Amino acid sequence: MRKILLLLCALTTVLIVAFATVQISVVGGTRSSIFSADDVPSAFVVIVPGASVLRNGTPSDILADRLTVAANIYSEGKAEKILVSGDNGQDGYDEVNVMRRFLLNKGVAPEDIFLDHAGFDTYDTIYRARRVFGITEAIVVTQRYHL
Repeated sequence: MRKILLLLCALTTVLIVAFATVQISVVGGTRSSIFSADDVPSAFVVIVPGASVLRNGTPSDILADRLTVAANIYSEGKAEKILVSGDNGQDGYDEVNVMRRFLLNKGVAPEDIFLDHAGFDTYDTIYRARRVFGITEAIVVTQRYHL
């Protein structure tokens, strides 16, 4: 029994060290690709991952922040198109059209907004941006915790 406990402790330690190593590597390796809203480089498209929509049909504060930054990047001429990606998998819940209306109210031209109704999570959003929409380079607008 003691050997099994020692083996489990050793295995747990190895897994924790491996996880921490991967996390440090990812954070360190992507640091130069993370920008504040003030120093975003230009790109053809901005991708806005979805977040909660309130029952009254307005974006949550988190989503409104993302959309505001995307609209600012667009209005500054740093991007020509905006891809909004979110959950539209249930009757009565539609993140992408709420996002579209918000951007239209911020002055984004309708022809410059593209909708991805199947961005159920971040992986789907990025995968579909590449595979469905053909995007190879973009600015992803989100909060630091989400990165």
